[in-house]
Amino acid sequence: PGSPLIRVNAASNEAKLDRINHDGVYLTWTAPFHIKYKMIVNKPSIQGHRLANNKKLSVVPVLLQGSEVPLEFKGLLYIDFRQSVADGLHALREFLISQDSLINDIEPRHKMLKSQSEHVRQRIYCNELLREMSLGELRHLVTERLNIEELEVVWFDLFGRRMVDEVNVRNLALSCVELMDRSRRTDVLVELMDTLCRNYPLISKGL
Repeated sequence: PGSPLIRVNAASNEAKLDRINHDGVYLTWTAPFHIKYKMIVNKPSIQGHRLANNKKLSVVPVLLQGSEVPLEFKGLLYIDFRQSVADGLHALREFLISQDSLINDIEPRHKMLKSQSEHVRQRIYCNELLREMSLGELRHLVTERLNIEELEVVWFDLFGRRMVDEVNVRNLALSCVELMDRSRRTDVLVELMDTLCRNYPLISKGL
């Protein structure tokens, strides 16, 4: 509820894809070639990958029974229906709700910094501005204001691991989806916002 859901099938042509709004959430379905979804298997993953490059969409694979994670989505967020439809729907609903939820409501903790220098005060102010955004809005802000190299720095500072070692495809929008949701799942949203504000203080400019 509340999240825009864009539906694209194998019959969608390039003109229709180009008119998709960049604020949406794009769900791409994957399934084995031998079942009725076979007409939707390759096109969405290829088109979704291209859309993520062109429109900075949230591209989220949805895995059906018997399917595997497409190579281009290895290491990224996906919704798994393979073991249980109920669990898949629960995970899908949780993801969509999280995208519209204010970070203040998801994470009650605040970053505590002792110094009272001007630099630290600006960093705290930046943190508070980001907290007023929804998770989806923050994801869109990061894709608009950072490049892939800067995102890799944030990833390493946050998780202590290189993004290139964990994500198969070097794509800003797809990696941002995983960064945001992994931060939520592992309770490091406070650290994510502070890392963004510390490394890139202008990220909150104009908010």
